[in-house]
Amino acid sequence: MRRQELFGEFDRPNPNAIRELSKAYLYLGFGAEAKATERLHPDGPDPVLMGLAEILDGGRAAAGRLVGMTGCDGPAALWSLLGSESLPETAQIDTKAIVRAFEDLPRHLRSSLGPRLVERLAEEGRRDAAREVVVRLERMLGGSNDEISLATARIDALDGAIAEAQSILAELASRQSSVTAEAVVDSLQLVAQTDGTVSGDLVELSGALASEYREQEQGPALWLSHMRALVASSAFETAFDTLSGAQGMPEGIISAAATELFSALAQDADDLSFLKLAILHGNIAAEVPDEEPHYALADRFLDLGFPDEASVALDRGGDRRKDRLLRAEILLAQGEAERAEVALTGVTGEDADGLRAQARAAMGDHDFAKRIFTDLGAGERALDAAWLAGDWQRLADSEGGVLSDTARLVRQEPPSFEAARPTLAGAQSLAEEAALTSGTLRTLLEETRPQPFPDS
Repeated sequence: MRRQELFGEFDRPNPNAIRELSKAYLYLGFGAEAKATERLHPDGPDPVLMGLAEILDGGRAAAGRLVGMTGCDGPAALWSLLGSESLPETAQIDTKAIVRAFEDLPRHLRSSLGPRLVERLAEEGRRDAAREVVVRLERMLGGSNDEISLATARIDALDGAIAEAQSILAELASRQSSVTAEAVVDSLQLVAQTDGTVSGDLVELSGALASEYREQEQGPALWLSHMRALVASSAFETAFDTLSGAQGMPEGIISAAATELFSALAQDADDLSFLKLAILHGNIAAEVPDEEPHYALADRFLDLGFPDEASVALDRGGDRRKDRLLRAEILLAQGEAERAEVALTGVTGEDADGLRAQARAAMGDHDFAKRIFTDLGAGERALDAAWLAGDWQRLADSEGGVLSDTARLVRQEPPSFEAARPTLAGAQSLAEEAALTSGTLRTLLEETRPQPFPDS
């Protein structure tokens, strides 16, 4: 009936009928139909009604005229929260007004909007209000449903109750439901955030869903989730194969997957797998914009004794503090002590001073290195530098083990043989000193013996 009233005589739009039909569609929850109807209005669509229609269609950051009204004592607070992607930290949120406005909605809108409202309240830190909405939904429906369970899991995750959230998500993911795909995405996102483990069944399920939904709206999120499942199960080769077949995925999704993959490879892969895959896929790593994976790769290469590969991994042209510290470590490992010290120019802090001392020691300035290591409280390194600098007094006065013992021998007066007729006691004392000296030198040689290469 209302559609027939949209146009009057000579097919002229009827403004009142258009507006009434738009509101009717909004009441029913038909956002797309409301927007299409509003566009027929001769004075243009009403921005508030268009915002409500967008929110009903699931749009975020679509509050329009309702933006910034979460602190209002009225229904606008509800729609402003539902239509926002996120709120400033200083934003006021009247949770009582929001819950009250939610209760005033017709049953079908409470049912459809309730889970989203729970999620938005939880995201903004209003967890108590979110749980109150859950209780009201369950009371209205006579129990929970999959959408409410998913919303509850998200509140638990935001509250730090990861085990509880994963338990709910695992149950939702284990069977066909309206939120199976979302449950898989959420579960694997938590795994990525908490360095958790993932079952083989979930890896297979995420792969199947990623393939099934590849061309649909949920496709990118499910593809990223499958990548996270592979990474969490240390299936690095399969993960790189999947990354290579990412054509059609949004650039941001591919970048996030590569960032997580290379970070996990540097942290969790065994030495052989790391070297093989990091070198083989270095061209992909070079395209990752996030800097953390590059630091992680360079650190791992350096630990394994591959300073040249570490330099390539770090070679991003940055001048950040961490870049310069790692660059100095690499140059030291490459025997470029002077360049290492230059790389540290202007960099302050104990970590920089420690590297600077190592560079000076490598250049033969052991006195400088000794002073810095002493100031840093690096006792063993300070003693090593004192040894190389010939500071026997410092070593002799220290508790440096065999180095202290050796320094005392160096500083000890040699025995005198001036007596014409050595006594038995003197000979015995001389023999004891010789044995002590021999034992000290033997211990020194043993403790400074180069380590043999491991058997191949």
